[in-house]
Amino acid sequence: MAITPPNFQKDAVPTPSGWRHPRTNELLVSRKITSQEIDEYYNVKPKVSMLKEAPTTIEEATEELMADNSWPSELESMTKLELEALGREHGIQLDRKKKKKDLIQELKEEL
Repeated sequence: MAITPPNFQKDAVPTPSGWRHPRTNELLVSRKITSQEIDEYYNVKPKVSMLKEAPTTIEEATEELMADNSWPSELESMTKLELEALGREHGIQLDRKKKKKDLIQELKEEL
């Protein structure tokens, strides 16, 4: 069932605690409104992501990683320890004494 604002304040805003005045934020009607009902009121569609099958081998994982354009940014968000572990998974020995950007460059060259 879709929610509707109170008749005396058609521009009321739905919140989890009830309907509020759009300017003063005064609680006009106290009732629980779920986030799903609020999303439906504002016509917000849930974001559906396309799920991929999980890679079963290191080669498949590498191919998927290389095909995905976001992998360089994923490397940037990893720690040196995570980069070293990723390198080991692919048979690459990385020296954590080096700078992070150098480790990332080595991985990019090898992968």
